[in-house]
Amino acid sequence: MNRFLEIPNTPVPIPRNATVAEERNIVAGNLALRELSTKKKERQRITFQQRIKQTDQERFDLGKLAAETSTANAVKKAKIDHPLVNESTIRNFRKSYLLALAKDRTLGSASKGAIPKKKMGRPLLFGSYDQVIVDYTRRLRRHGTRVNSKIVMGTARGIVIRRAHQLLHEKGGEKKITRDWARSLLLRIKFSRRKGTRKAKKNLGNEEQVALQFHNMVHTIIKEKNIPPCLVITADEQFSAIVPGGNWTMA
Repeated sequence: MNRFLEIPNTPVPIPRNATVAEERNIVAGNLALRELSTKKKERQRITFQQRIKQTDQERFDLGKLAAETSTANAVKKAKIDHPLVNESTIRNFRKSYLLALAKDRTLGSASKGAIPKKKMGRPLLFGSYDQVIVDYTRRLRRHGTRVNSKIVMGTARGIVIRRAHQLLHEKGGEKKITRDWARSLLLRIKFSRRKGTRKAKKNLGNEEQVALQFHNMVHTIIKEKNIPPCLVITADEQFSAIVPGGNWTMA
């Protein structure tokens, strides 16, 4: 492990106070990232759809209406406030209402009720190892390394192979590392794409200091090599004062 710290251009250096488990995770991610460094970058586009948000009361009313009349009537009413709602959403409200009614028959005559929102999203693909992948991805961004879906896939595969290879599909497991999973991970931890610009700082602010350093370096070389002043040609009037007798001309 200590020898790995001496390798130059390490994407994520290992902290001195890192535990053995953290050290192994970082090493596994770094090794996987090295294998991806020579591969070509693929450009991908991500599209988003506006999410519809209903209240608990609205879910109850729409589910009850769909159960007592029809799903089409409930969809027609829901589109008044939420034009993008679809029929499958209303069917889910109807199903939730019928399940709640089976547990409590008084809901059928209740004028007001509530259907709580279900927990959104899928369970984590790799369970506790998902947080290990997230921590390593955040370390990459903090150290200035490029982070995209391809890099997340490669580093995640390296970490999982080192920690729990039996989970992967190619090792006999049921888990597959896909590009869609990598994108969802980046969105979940609120990573956005960086936009490159052509803006550059035109003025450094220390031009005189840089010119003086250059003059001193050239003057040192002239003295060390014993170059006669007649062979020195420059367009800088300030430098001609440093090398008297030189041939200088204004450009």
